Amino acid sequence: MLQPSEQRLLDVVGQLPTLDERVTAARLHVEFGNVTRAWQRLNALLEREDALAYAPATVHRLRRYRDQRNARRTTRRVA
Repeated sequence: MLQPSEQRLLDVVGQLPTLDERVTAARLHVEFGNVTRAWQRLNALLEREDALAYAPATVHRLRRYRDQRNARRTTRRVA
């Protein structure tokens, strides 16, 4: 079961119109203070079934973003 702070994190990111890193980081800073820790918590939430049940659209959106970013990183290393 998600903690209220975990639900809040998913809610805040789910309300963002874009996942632009600057916009997201600014919002996470305002809401949670430590941006790095917020991203770490968010990435851990993406693997949890209860997070998927709570906010399926947000979790799927963030998983796609993460996967695309990782693919770009891998492509740059190989090239």
